[in-house]
Amino acid sequence: MRHGDLLATGLKMGDSVLIIDGNFHQERAVRHKEILVLLDAGVSVHGCSSLGALRAAELCRYGMVGHGTVFARFRSGELEGDDEVAVAQASADDVRAVSVPMVRVREWVALAAETGVLGGNDRAAEFIDTARNIYYPLRSMPALTKAWRGVGHDGVNLCAWLTSMLGRDARFGDVKWVDAVGALRALPQPGQHLASDRYTSERDLGPWWRTPLVNAWSDRYASAHDRPSHRERVLYQQVFGIDFSSHWREYMEILSLDESLRLVDRLHTILPYVRPANIETASELWCPQLPTSPGDFDVLLRDESAADVERLVAYLQLWRWDLARESGPSDLSALQIEHALSQIWGVPRGGLGREARARGFASREDCLTSTPKVLLGHLYDQHRRRAREEPDLS
Repeated sequence: MRHGDLLATGLKMGDSVLIIDGNFHQERAVRHKEILVLLDAGVSVHGCSSLGALRAAELCRYGMVGHGTVFARFRSGELEGDDEVAVAQASADDVRAVSVPMVRVREWVALAAETGVLGGNDRAAEFIDTARNIYYPLRSMPALTKAWRGVGHDGVNLCAWLTSMLGRDARFGDVKWVDAVGALRALPQPGQHLASDRYTSERDLGPWWRTPLVNAWSDRYASAHDRPSHRERVLYQQVFGIDFSSHWREYMEILSLDESLRLVDRLHTILPYVRPANIETASELWCPQLPTSPGDFDVLLRDESAADVERLVAYLQLWRWDLARESGPSDLSALQIEHALSQIWGVPRGGLGREARARGFASREDCLTSTPKVLLGHLYDQHRRRAREEPDLS
């Protein structure tokens, strides 16, 4: 599991998900705010063992549910470092661990101290410190054995005892595995929830976490399998929707009348990229950035049809193909874009700026920059249509 995977699952209210482990180091790890997205949607999010335990300890105050020993130790502050649970993999395609996490080392040393293998608890701390001084991807069994044998007679005894115990049970001292099994058994069945589950909402959390970047992640990863994103669907309606300007006015009115927010918060909701104190021009106030919150799309995509989505998919495929061409993309000139929009919107070129702002574009320049993504396919359709309609004079 890595950044974006949770948002691409299609989880909805009433669903449950358990995070056990995940990628990090070589890839972006699951981020805190994508978990908050699921919690806000009413999804029961659980964590244990490794990355799941770490995230649960960090987010339990917002409703994430933690399970097991590792979670409890992170939550209490007994454990702090990421290397407590981190392991290195054999390769990108081979997920077998080639290093030992510190939580398992601690368990081995604690059990050895209990059974009298070590000279006392003071020696236990020495063996733990020796293991921690090994960089986590290099903390393999051979590395641990070499380091511990150098500690003295107790180190030799510890290595011999551990080799014997692992020979009997390869899972000996594997607290991560024990926690995972326990959490899977405790996970609620479909339609059921644990009594300890706490659900939250954006209002409970406050507006601080629902940033434009989080909304962009939600849209990007939720639109998997080459489906157009919500932002791309809105862009199509901005350009081709006959009544889109009225929908945009309605959306702006809904934002401005949200009485649950202070005026300054309303402005920040409408203007996610502009702080109210820094507003310098009227266009910044009345022509904000395109919204990205999931609920906004109900209004803005009201007139969308299945044919619109099908056509948008074709336009985006053409756009991506054009970008990938060895000869480079066939850039549309500003004159071509203005001519096309003037025809589509039925306004003279001099009125394009006003119409663009009425359709939610921040400015005329924003419109010229954003629209080629869908205009290229539209112009290609027009070209093919004219070719079919022209008489054959040969």
